[in-house]
Amino acid sequence: MKAITLFIVAITLMAGCNPSGVKKQLNTDPREPTANFKVTVYYFHGKQRCPTCIAVQQLTEETIKSHFSQNTDLAYHEIDLSKKENEELAEKYQVCFSSLIVASGDSYKNITDLAFANALRNPDFLKELIIEVANEFLNDGL
Repeated sequence: MKAITLFIVAITLMAGCNPSGVKKQLNTDPREPTANFKVTVYYFHGKQRCPTCIAVQQLTEETIKSHFSQNTDLAYHEIDLSKKENEELAEKYQVCFSSLIVASGDSYKNITDLAFANALRNPDFLKELIIEVANEFLNDGL
């Protein structure tokens, strides 16, 4: 029942998205080979974003900057799903709307549901989740 409720909330939020400014990526081109990085955190989004979408992006960026800025094994990429050049990456991670993915090699974890459920009401939980999942991949735990 919780999963259905989260899904309905996520769909409702996506339907109510509105345009907003886009922050610069922490790393440049998401299509660069990620072989140099052990872990990559991707934030996928469309052209229009709701307050929750923006909060997920901002919290992810803040967390990466504050906890992993010195870690050369981790990269962060913001991916605009409306751009044709990002279609292949979106297909690889099976995303078609705003999503938060932590990946390492062929393995990845989609933490979108928890990210959107907590970004506005419990941002500290989201920050800890990002740190935990990234560290699991960095420490070969996944």
